[in-house]
Amino acid sequence: MSHDVEVADPLLHTVVEEIERLHTEIAQVHGRRLVTGMAGAVSVGKTTFAGMVSAELGKRHGAVTRVVGTDGFLLPNLVLEPRGRMFHKGYPDTYDTGALQLFLATAASPVVEVTIPVYSHEVFDTVGTQVIVLPDIVIVEGINILGDAYVPLLDLRIYLDADEQVVVDWFVARFLRLIAEAESDPASFYVRFVSLGAKERAETARGVWDAINGPNLHEHIAPTRANADLVLKFHADHSMASVEVCDPR
Repeated sequence: MSHDVEVADPLLHTVVEEIERLHTEIAQVHGRRLVTGMAGAVSVGKTTFAGMVSAELGKRHGAVTRVVGTDGFLLPNLVLEPRGRMFHKGYPDTYDTGALQLFLATAASPVVEVTIPVYSHEVFDTVGTQVIVLPDIVIVEGINILGDAYVPLLDLRIYLDADEQVVVDWFVARFLRLIAEAESDPASFYVRFVSLGAKERAETARGVWDAINGPNLHEHIAPTRANADLVLKFHADHSMASVEVCDPR
């Protein structure tokens, strides 16, 4: 779910410095790690940007960071299919809300190791679990992580934003790339689209946005921007345009 992102250093450093400042404060006052949530539309670049922040925190501050995606907390296909929700993954009702809340609470506790579910974007389903070590800073990235069910469990809330048409273009490009990769990977979920011509593939991608991802953005994701402490705006070339410090509701 990631793509190349180039961020102007001063703006990236603004985000990194705020995370490190809050991490130091929480460690001194509460004696525990920092839990940050990073949300935004499908294809806006959450996974890549979270990785960049993690790398920069290590480089500049020596902080050990773990990035955890919320996709692992999607309900399995065996649950979603009978409900007719397979193609609405990412909507609030498609997550195991209780499991994600428990993980966030655990991340803010002294517990060092935790078992989390693993999601495969190749087969479009959960594929087991893994044990991870929780370090100094935990960044949880996912489209609805700033929803009201999770906000009270986060120390810092970040929302990634871009003009919707820009995000649509990024989504279509990724969709087409995944279909192209499926041409040599019969296990891929996207193999079902391989028989389509170039025009049909693009039309299908746009149709998925219009029917699923766009409505989810408008109805569920964008409203959580009001819960953010920081809003990061990106240009069409993936560079960061601005960092807005907010007073969340």
